Amino acid sequence: MTINKTAIPQRNDSSIIEKILDDEIILYSKSNHNIHNLNRTAAILWNLCDGKMTINEMKNYLLKNFKGSKQVIEHDVMKTLEEMGKVNLITFKEI
Repeated sequence: MTINKTAIPQRNDSSIIEKILDDEIILYSKSNHNIHNLNRTAAILWNLCDGKMTINEMKNYLLKNFKGSKQVIEHDVMKTLEEMGKVNLITFKEI
């Protein structure tokens, strides 16, 4: 799955049940009965998928708030969002 970096990710809230555990989130997909365990970084991205923030804005947020190289953070953001998209946790709006 290739996604545009200016796309706007949106959670599929209507088909997901969310449980917060410390700095992780467990998601249960009612549509396919799958369970997804999001680590701290993925949980932050999940919460940023509000249908308003672009992928580039998400990257900038993480770059400002976390230590790490720009290249690694950008790669991790894209990989995580692509994975979330593949399992229908999020959809992408093109702008």
